[in-house]
Amino acid sequence: MTFDDIFGPDAPGIQELLRKSEEILNQYEGTVDGIIGYWDFPVTSMVPILCEVFDLPGPNLEGVIKCEHKYWSRLEQSRAIDEFPGFEAVDPFDDDAVNKLSIKYPFWLSR
Repeated sequence: MTFDDIFGPDAPGIQELLRKSEEILNQYEGTVDGIIGYWDFPVTSMVPILCEVFDLPGPNLEGVIKCEHKYWSRLEQSRAIDEFPGFEAVDPFDDDAVNKLSIKYPFWLSR
């Protein structure tokens, strides 16, 4: 698929992109030996799903999401090492979010 197929103004949601990807792969006349993606979300989430559907080696979806999601990634890091920077989740829609944080300034927000 092209960049516009995935990210263009009329791009469908991930379910439709997965359906279209499966259709393309099923119509391929050769053997499908691997699936790669070189764009960010939703491609990074589609690759492990498609690898599972086509019984190909690849990362599992949970692992990919844990690596990509800042908060979940920090949780995994904190389980693996003793020293890590402080972090916590913030509700961006809470007008009083700053007052609920245990982390003190200076800090930065990441999404």
